[in-house]
Amino acid sequence: AAAAEAPPPAKAGELALRWPDAGAALRSGTGAAELRALVWYPARADAQEAEVTAGPVFDAGRVATEAPWADGPPRPLVLLSHGFGGAARQMTWLGEALARAGYVAVAVDHPGTNGVDGITPAGAYAPWERAADLHLALDRVLADARLGPRVDRQRVAVAGFSIGGWTSALLLGARAD
Repeated sequence: AAAAEAPPPAKAGELALRWPDAGAALRSGTGAAELRALVWYPARADAQEAEVTAGPVFDAGRVATEAPWADGPPRPLVLLSHGFGGAARQMTWLGEALARAGYVAVAVDHPGTNGVDGITPAGAYAPWERAADLHLALDRVLADARLGPRVDRQRVAVAGFSIGGWTSALLLGARAD
């Protein structure tokens, strides 16, 4: 019998986005009224991937920046939340794996609690605001003409690392006391 060939592994595309967010200016420490995000998605098989890093010692993974999307039906969406002092880039390992498995993943740099802009008192002492960042990201992705039609609105999940896990629970309805 002839052996069936396994399909090639899916490629991981990546987009860097910025969305207006007045609340971010209060927490960011930079005064920037925007929320930065990275989006990972299944890319076409001919996409050219490259290594990305998140600092001098952390290899984040391989992605194809602004690559064409792979054909297919709308994909499940997973919102990702980094830990305290982390960054969206540090979630590439998970976003890339999800994209290769057929998902769309979105991570944000939570203003005031990220390692890119630094930690601020407004961010550190109001971590419940991080859930609003993910809610804004979800709204922006679904409203985006390029992204919205590619997302299965009935299959949305959230995951996080460390305080990002707590952020995820808040987004799902947990109450902080």
